[in-house]
Parts: sequence; C-alpha cells; structure tokens
Amino acid sequence: MRSDTVDWLMGYLMLSYQPLDDAETARLAEFVQTSAGRALNAAIFDGFGTMYSDISYALGRAVALNMVGSDL
Repeated sequence: MRSDTVDWLMGYLMLSYQPLDDAETARLAEFVQTSAGRALNAAIFDGFGTMYSDISYALGRAVALNMVGSDL
C-alpha cells in the first residue's frame, strides 16, 4: 500500500510541477533549501504522515468489521 501511495504521490507531484518554467523551478529549488522551505516541507510531510496513518487505520478497521460479518 505504501509503495502504491508513493507511486501516486510522485506522479501527482510531476503533474503539479509540470506548468512551472525553468526559472520558477529554480526559485522553488532555492526556496526549499532555506529554513522556511525546510519547515514548510516538514509540515507538509508531517500532515501527510498523519493523514496516511488515519486512513490506514480506518481502512483496517473497516476490513476487520466486514470480516466479522461474513463467512470466509
């Protein structure tokens, strides 16, 4: 599941950055190397990690509840 999520995220990022020209991409690369850019990146990934954990828990719980209610 994690591998599929990483693949999806990488594809999403490629599409989201596609409209940027070379100068905009360079400015973004410079920004992410600053302390503010690193803080923003860390906050985004912390949020993604929390969301991923919540979704994984909810999906596991849903599967478990469905397994209790059906014969294998």
